[in-house]
Amino acid sequence: METTTTTTTKAHRKAAWGLAPTDAARMHWGARAIWKGRAIDLPFDRMDFVTNGASVDECKALNRWIHRAISSLVAQLDAAVIFLSPNERREVVIAGEGYRLRVNPNGSHGYLYMVAEHDEGEPEGAPERFPLWFPEAPPKAARRSRARR
Repeated sequence: METTTTTTTKAHRKAAWGLAPTDAARMHWGARAIWKGRAIDLPFDRMDFVTNGASVDECKALNRWIHRAISSLVAQLDAAVIFLSPNERREVVIAGEGYRLRVNPNGSHGYLYMVAEHDEGEPEGAPERFPLWFPEAPPKAARRSRARR
């Protein structure tokens, strides 16, 4: 009986969910989020973190950044800084602090496909880039008066 062996030549594993990372990405996080109007839901079983030999500290830093980037994405969609429709096939990038979050609804009418990775810069003709951005908090007096209503 003859046995055939298959060898994988790709040096790094890719996340099971989300957009494919760039070839240069060593560690990355991918997800398929549920996008409902002004909310983004990230089911735990639809995301994957691939370390490919990265240190624990590197992974923790990317994880902390992912939380900030998704908050920034929600704020920018809510404030109409980023215009993105669920039926589009257009990628946008949130970038800052040495990382980037690439997001694309892929015409799915309700999902957002994402990948977070180190930011190696983008070639010409790359997706539209946005910085980490958060709306300014209203003054404390304004927050209190709204809470009393």
